[in-house]
Amino acid sequence: EVDKNYMIRRLNQWIEMLESLKQEIMMGKDK
Repeated sequence: EVDKNYMIRRLNQWIEMLESLKQEIMMGKDK
């Protein structure tokens, strides 16, 4: 059985990565 807490942690890591990536793209467009 898959550990739900582990899955949630992985998902949160992905979300944080996407958020920072999105911010980088926004910053790049500003310049």
